Amino acid sequence: MSKRAGKYESTIEEIRVSDLEVDPSYQTGLNVGWIKKTAPHFDRKEIRIITVSIRADGKRIIVDGQHRVALMIELGLQAELIRCEVFKGLSVAEEAHKFLILNNNRSKRPLDRYRAALVAGEPEAVGIDRILRKLGLKASDQNGAGYVRGIAHIQRIYRGARIANAAQGAHALETTLTIMRDAWGMDHKNFKSAIIEGLGLILLRFKTKVDVKVMVEKLTSVAPSKILQGAVALKEVRHKSESHVVAEVIVTIYNKNRRARKLPEWK
Repeated sequence: MSKRAGKYESTIEEIRVSDLEVDPSYQTGLNVGWIKKTAPHFDRKEIRIITVSIRADGKRIIVDGQHRVALMIELGLQAELIRCEVFKGLSVAEEAHKFLILNNNRSKRPLDRYRAALVAGEPEAVGIDRILRKLGLKASDQNGAGYVRGIAHIQRIYRGARIANAAQGAHALETTLTIMRDAWGMDHKNFKSAIIEGLGLILLRFKTKVDVKVMVEKLTSVAPSKILQGAVALKEVRHKSESHVVAEVIVTIYNKNRRARKLPEWK
């Protein structure tokens, strides 16, 4: 049995569970808790069809359904046959793109979707990755020098946060991360998500009014944790989003002891 799926035909086949593999470059990490929780209530009839790409080297790569496959392995059913929709001739980028389409309405983490979009070659993800690499950074949930979390905040600034166009957003993101790196260093703890967005909003709104050198000098003397503490206190009064109160705190820090060329108050 075969059917059309975009420019490629797919077939419905049965494949042995143990013959299926995962490409971690675009797949999410396994939710072991879900597998353990679901295993006692397993019903073979409820396993939906698995989407598989058969590559030129014969590997059978799971595009969608790795948790269902992992569940069967957990239950010792790796020798069983499972119903699959099989594609042939897909590149890795096309597999990643199909993964994104099939998981469009599911609760995947923004970082997982970003990683898949990057493998798929989607322009936004490629553009963000280019900026990060230029600065020696990488979007990740790992700890250590050069790792940056908060991809959803990064994406909002890159898109212009609804107050600027994409080109201005890309420039604001690069400037934001440059300022943070130069002020505080490369440790992942210094790249706080709310500060990325808050500082990015300042740059998007005030553009060339912000003296980047001055901003670096001002922030060097204030730890990221202090900025967030100030934002928490201010949020109780302002009733605004965390990124907006962070922006207000940073504008106050920037303007302190400056007699000229102050930024307008953040409202």
